[in-house]
Amino acid sequence: MHDPDEVIVALASAAGSGARAVVRLSGAGLDALLGTWLRFDGAGPGPAGPSRLTARLAIADAGKEWADIPVTVLWWPGPGGPPGGPLAELHLPAAPLLVERVITAACERGARTARGGELRLRGWLAGRLARAAAGAVLAVVA
Repeated sequence: MHDPDEVIVALASAAGSGARAVVRLSGAGLDALLGTWLRFDGAGPGPAGPSRLTARLAIADAGKEWADIPVTVLWWPGPGGPPGGPLAELHLPAAPLLVERVITAACERGARTARGGELRLRGWLAGRLARAAAGAVLAVVA
């Protein structure tokens, strides 16, 4: 099994074009990782409880076209997050190339792509997910 504190990233919405895509990240040091490629409007992620933040992409090599794309960040700090650790949901336009670039940017900065059901597994191991719900997730992943 992988380290439960390792930062993982995955697309949490349907793949393909659409209005919005959701990219989830979880793991220790997530706030620092996000600060390397998002410019937050005001204060960034902090230890204060769940919050909704606004930011803009700041991926240096992503091209000028993507430099000013707004991103909404839903943030759960520390052990208060659903998987028992920090969790961030990035809500951005569902352009497949943009979503791929955001996931790649996270991986270039130390995250790794999550395996199917891994985020739920972390929640179950942290006591935040009932056994029946964890079994249902396992059945879907299998």
